[in-house]
Amino acid sequence: MSNYVKTELSEQFRTIAVEFDLEDNRIFELGERINAEYEDAYMNGYNWAAFLRAY
Repeated sequence: MSNYVKTELSEQFRTIAVEFDLEDNRIFELGERINAEYEDAYMNGYNWAAFLRAY
């Protein structure tokens, strides 16, 4: 995986954790492009979660 996504598997809890580095320039630029297209789409944690679920 690229260096802005980190995954961790927990067999004990049967879960997968995904961390998304929003400070990476490529991700930050994507957030700015989304905001430029849709002014109300401030890319905070909740909006990134919705984006990733849809993706």
